[in-house]
Amino acid sequence: MPDFSELINRPAGVAKRQPPLPAYDYPGIITSYEPGKSSKGTPYVRFHVTLSGWPEGIPEGAKQDSDGNEMDLSKKRFRYDYYTSDDALVMLDDFIRGCGVNLPDDGSVGYGEAISQLIGCQVTASVQQSFNETSGETYNPPWLKSLRGAAS
Repeated sequence: MPDFSELINRPAGVAKRQPPLPAYDYPGIITSYEPGKSSKGTPYVRFHVTLSGWPEGIPEGAKQDSDGNEMDLSKKRFRYDYYTSDDALVMLDDFIRGCGVNLPDDGSVGYGEAISQLIGCQVTASVQQSFNETSGETYNPPWLKSLRGAAS
């Protein structure tokens, strides 16, 4: 069982909210995936992405956390869902190919095999910002605006 004694002894209500990342396209890496279904029952595969660097053109000040240190992007995790209905599979195919995975036209590679090859692949992750009307704060939602393969 985890030891929560360190957390229990810390003062509550004084945690600093970190500033949101600027809305840009960031380099990232696929760390895992999982199948799922939307609330309407549409099947999808969810890709989990960790950011791996800063995009060009972001001002230095936008890279700082609430303490003035550069944010650790490796702790920023996002997700993106590709639907797997018959009509949407072409978009998943394009994404898989964009990550550098060879998909023969003869159907000899199944999606299970192809998707498993995406772990560790480089991607371009479009991070977005949202506004919380209740708190008046801007934040980064955990879902990405888009996710594209970044194979060279």
